[in-house]
Amino acid sequence: MAAIAEAAAACAHHPSSSPYRPAGPTAALASSAQAQLHIRKSSFPKITLVHLATAWKSSKNCAKRFIPRAKMLGEDPEWSDDDYIVLGLAHCFLKNECDKLADIFVIEPIPAGGLECMENGGKTSYKHATATTLGVALKQDASLLPPEFRAAQFADSFDFRTKCASRTWKRDYPQQNLLHLVPREGVRSDFNFSLEDKRILNLKVVVTDADNIKQDLSIDVYGRAKEDGKQLQTEISNLYNV
Repeated sequence: MAAIAEAAAACAHHPSSSPYRPAGPTAALASSAQAQLHIRKSSFPKITLVHLATAWKSSKNCAKRFIPRAKMLGEDPEWSDDDYIVLGLAHCFLKNECDKLADIFVIEPIPAGGLECMENGGKTSYKHATATTLGVALKQDASLLPPEFRAAQFADSFDFRTKCASRTWKRDYPQQNLLHLVPREGVRSDFNFSLEDKRILNLKVVVTDADNIKQDLSIDVYGRAKEDGKQLQTEISNLYNV
């Protein structure tokens, strides 16, 4: 191998017209070395300007798809006034001191998954839905919305919740399949509206031991079967004595 390398180097430094070009066995060895180098060189793919341009364009497109998603992270993501957002008019209730319910209508943002569920027939408390821009929604001015929304109030934490909901509309699936469901400045009222499960905004849930889910006795590991058996025998005895 050393001899082949030396012969190849000799050919590289001495052109064919040079009187120093090796002859005889050295020339044959040099010719063989050049042939082997040509075969090894031709075995690699040729990288042309077309290949480089294609690779650069592909990496640029990947960067375009990645950068917007990176900016969408965090509690205060970057947003634009032109971002698409759907607002819903929810029929909710407030419970007063006498445990009576009073109607209240609230304007809330609807994420992409929520609207798709409504489109597929899911029960909802939203009577109307409209689409607008994030810049208009964040002004929290009902006069900028359709007439159906102007007598309602905006939900708590509306700014934060609306920005979060707008992020769901930036994904590929909603952009390609859901934007037509509620056009901008349009109103839809044909969803499966229902008050069967009432949304009580000021409802306080008090958790007690009665809310615990009891384990089935067939897989009991706490010895409750024995305790329940003793209690049952006691109740039978009491009834018998009566």
